[in-house]
Amino acid sequence: MVNKEIPFVVSSGVYEMTNNIVVRVTTNDETELAKLYALDTIGGAIKVEYSTGAGTEELLLPKAE
Repeated sequence: MVNKEIPFVVSSGVYEMTNNIVVRVTTNDETELAKLYALDTIGGAIKVEYSTGAGTEELLLPKAE
């Protein structure tokens, strides 16, 4: 995401009803998360959810035998 400067972002979505953006991340490092929060210039628009891994894991196909 954003020129690969924040690669720990797994997914994001805009929620119009609550007027915010939910971003799923794979890190809890405050230095890394600061890069994400810097994009929220008015404050409070970005909500962070923590993910244990990449969202594409279930797309992997089993090896053929």
